[in-house]
Amino acid sequence: MISIQRIYQILIAIFFSVFFTLIEIVLEMAFFHGYSEINLGYLFDPFLFLFSGYFYIFLLIFAGYDLQKNKREFEKTMSLKVLGYVLFLIHIAFFFLLIMLIRLLNPALFSVFDTIALYLSYAIMSAIFIIFFNFGVNNEKDYGNYATSFAILYLIYFIITLLYHFLIIPELISEPSLSIIGTTFTTLQILLVYLAASYIFFFGIRIKLPHFILFSLFWLYYNIYHQLSNLIPEYTDEFLYMLMIIIICLLGIIVSIRYFELGKRLKRGMRVFISHSTEDFKRYRIEDIANFLREQKKIGHVYFCEADLTGNIDKWMKKSIQKSQIITFISTQNSLNSKDSIFELNIAREHELHLIPILGVGLQWEDLEKLNLQREFGLIFAPMEFEKFLEELYQHILKYRKDKKTEIIEEKK
Repeated sequence: MISIQRIYQILIAIFFSVFFTLIEIVLEMAFFHGYSEINLGYLFDPFLFLFSGYFYIFLLIFAGYDLQKNKREFEKTMSLKVLGYVLFLIHIAFFFLLIMLIRLLNPALFSVFDTIALYLSYAIMSAIFIIFFNFGVNNEKDYGNYATSFAILYLIYFIITLLYHFLIIPELISEPSLSIIGTTFTTLQILLVYLAASYIFFFGIRIKLPHFILFSLFWLYYNIYHQLSNLIPEYTDEFLYMLMIIIICLLGIIVSIRYFELGKRLKRGMRVFISHSTEDFKRYRIEDIANFLREQKKIGHVYFCEADLTGNIDKWMKKSIQKSQIITFISTQNSLNSKDSIFELNIAREHELHLIPILGVGLQWEDLEKLNLQREFGLIFAPMEFEKFLEELYQHILKYRKDKKTEIIEEKK
């Protein structure tokens, strides 16, 4: 559910984005005869382009405030707010101060202004990469890997932009070649923008924050529009540069997968599902168990509802358990009486997953007999020796992994 406060934030972002967009368009029309064909069809594209730029800036500012108050306790959220304010101030300063003054007072300074604007844009792109990468790395346990992947792809986009501006010299390249290289650069830039935006989109879905979902869509439109508007037939065709850019794009995508949740699932590691009652989440330190297992080399992914649940809980349980190979069942009086916990247990048995029962405080193994959970495959939860318990759990998983590999080898023989 989107809270009333978030709806207000989005409405405020829309209002101010429309306000500043209209000011830009009106000033262009009044003083510089811009948008001379005054009709709705002609003005729609530039209006949406300018609106998108303002809108994703305001969304970034509000997202920073929301993340700061989020119960997940995200780190490095201040930098996102600061980035939004800086982008807004630069946009306002350049248009209302520099562009207006230069056009009115001394148009000859436009060449100097273009050079300043170009290098400033490079500084902004570097700042966006650093801030999102830093935010993602510091919040990896809360889907920060999506933000990190966005940052890496954005860095590759930045490198391609630099190569284009500093290595492709129209005066030294023939017209047919120039056209093909320009098209190749633009196509690869658009591909990277699509991929980067998708990471931010799914980050917003995972943490249930609509700001990032909308941010990704309008940031995508803003950048695609900008790239396509620059696609003119004066570009080139040097295959060495084309190959260089393609390799850089592929490397960026491959490296970003390292931080993407799906990339982690594809690692050669066991996927573990932690079944527990929500009432036992804090007492049995479910998040600490998951974090410990995630850090181990032979573990691919760890599912538990407080971090991974999206949409309908029954569908999520079925989907997540089917992807897993091991289910750890935290056996407590709460879980024994929980329909969801029993449902998870039945799904695990239906798909023949390896079950590791964890005997909770105050229970005896005999209490688990009605669920057909066997002591020989289980462990006892030891809150006073928690680190030892974690190591025993990991060793149990490693033993199962080894036995399973041996079983597969024997079957092949």
